[in-house]
Amino acid sequence: MNSEFVSRKHNRYEFAYPLAFKLFSQDFGDNWIEGNLKDISMGGACIRLEDHYGLIDRKQIGGLRMKLKLFEPEGEKLILLASVRWVRRPKSSDGQLVLIGVEFEGLLDWQMARLERLIQLKGKDHKMLWSLWDNFMQAESR
Repeated sequence: MNSEFVSRKHNRYEFAYPLAFKLFSQDFGDNWIEGNLKDISMGGACIRLEDHYGLIDRKQIGGLRMKLKLFEPEGEKLILLASVRWVRRPKSSDGQLVLIGVEFEGLLDWQMARLERLIQLKGKDHKMLWSLWDNFMQAESR
């Protein structure tokens, strides 16, 4: 039996959605890293990203705090704080895929309501969600 197994408090939903995050570490400076959600719950998420330059080191970012930035369909930013709980590099053809498990921290009621609304988009038009990413990238370049 796996002693690492811990039952989850919240249901987790498979949900591809673009995001950016900033790690609170001098090693990463003030840089935003782009990725997307693999899955999400009210308690945390799994972030999927391509690490083309080998910047993400499991030992270096494990336990770090981060700021997540998601854009809602209305164009509003949803900023959440989280901590890195685990980092994995699944076997992939090029070895650049990284999965980061995060736990949300200190969500206020309004953040929880907006996160819940975002989770309810699961199963909706994903083309709309990816168009949000384009809007996000345009807004960030201004």
